[in-house]
Amino acid sequence: MNLRSRRLAWYRWAGIDGFGVATLRRLEAVFGSLETAWRTPLPVLQQ
Repeated sequence: MNLRSRRLAWYRWAGIDGFGVATLRRLEAVFGSLETAWRTPLPVLQQ
């Protein structure tokens, strides 16, 4: 993933109320990237 894609994914998630830096870093650690996390079905994210 290039820097532009990574930045866009970061802004997409950061636009959700209640999502801060710690949450975004956790998502990135679990899913490998924020883009992958974005494409993950909601039931999987809720686990």
